[in-house]
Amino acid sequence: MRSAYFLILILLGGLGASCSKEEVSDIAALSVTELQVEAVLEEQTVRLVNDFRSSNGLGTLEVNEDAYEMALAHTRKMASSGVMSHANFDARAKSLANKVGAVKVAENLSTNFDSAEETLEKWLESEGHYTNIIGDFTHTAVAVISTPNGDIYYTQVFYKKGD
Repeated sequence: MRSAYFLILILLGGLGASCSKEEVSDIAALSVTELQVEAVLEEQTVRLVNDFRSSNGLGTLEVNEDAYEMALAHTRKMASSGVMSHANFDARAKSLANKVGAVKVAENLSTNFDSAEETLEKWLESEGHYTNIIGDFTHTAVAVISTPNGDIYYTQVFYKKGD
């Protein structure tokens, strides 16, 4: 069975330990049309993570569209519900593994950091998030969504492509 060859590594930084600057606004479920993709924050976050990896003698991560679509769908779900969560990560990781041949998958989440710099700083202060950032991965994607209330949700997916 193909799935037996996949090692899905879940390094979530603790299920309740995702990074958050402040409480998320109390919002009813928002429609997708009310959410804004923050492409500049996405690009900056990838660049900063790769700069950090490079400055520590690690290879940079290649951005992957399939990983981005997974991160974007999850970020939209969190933003529309107002709940930051790693819920259903196993299913997302297995789906990505099947699509791209990943042998290891992880994700970092955060909310309500106004800049990519602040997001990375807080991730680096968290053991689980830091472990993902410096981990043995080859690919990544970052999705960032803002809500009309000003809440900002980040999802970074990491994976290692099999040989």
